[in-house]
Amino acid sequence: MRFKLYIHPLCSLCYRIVKRLMMKNLVERVKILSVSTKVEEAITCNVWSVPWLIINDEYVIPSPISPEEVENYVKGDFSLQTEYNVDSLLENFKNAVIYSLAASAITYLHKSLKPLLNTTFPKIASRIPILKPELRTKALNELLQEIGGNEDKIYSEIEDSVIKYLAINFVRERYWLVGDTTGENISKYLVAHWLLAKATFGRVGLPYPAPVNLLNNVNELYSEIVNNYSKYMRSVIFRLNMVNRDTKYLEFISKLA
Repeated sequence: MRFKLYIHPLCSLCYRIVKRLMMKNLVERVKILSVSTKVEEAITCNVWSVPWLIINDEYVIPSPISPEEVENYVKGDFSLQTEYNVDSLLENFKNAVIYSLAASAITYLHKSLKPLLNTTFPKIASRIPILKPELRTKALNELLQEIGGNEDKIYSEIEDSVIKYLAINFVRERYWLVGDTTGENISKYLVAHWLLAKATFGRVGLPYPAPVNLLNNVNELYSEIVNNYSKYMRSVIFRLNMVNRDTKYLEFISKLA
């Protein structure tokens, strides 16, 4: 079997997966690609988040995915599933939204799951590609019907987690950019602009008409950031230090094509 694992070098979950593969002497079986450099390939392969595992160029295991899960797949514990239930597909979908910065930003910007439903995201996020081929169309139709009939309820169930995920990513990027550990002078305008940038690709996905209430729409995210900046900053620094102090890992990353 062929394995491709898309990572970002500073993603702590990616780090844990790569370290486990190294520790188990499995890393040579996996083609590891950094989305920081393999941009076009990542876009072509519809990589919405990291880590993102593709088996035999067809079977996609999206984030969140555990180090143990990746290890088991690489060891050969992989077979297409012969049955499914919609509740499990929906749970996979919700988790993938929460742990994808792009999907979270799009969802929160629009306060809706609808912008995701006409993309490849629901199929991939729900892990439908690892079902037997004859089940996939039926499973996707049932999933989309379930989401479409309960969209407001499902969004409300994940909104708090989406806000928290966006908040820690905002704090991380502000730390990378200006080394800000205090969170002073963060305006609602800045948060709204950041969200708009994260939810679009150039002008692709840019809302029209312009969202006149965007500032009000980011109230919860803004409050989460300013009220919990120190907590998120401690987490960001801890994770970055864990990665940056591991010389063996950094040496391995430096050799990626």
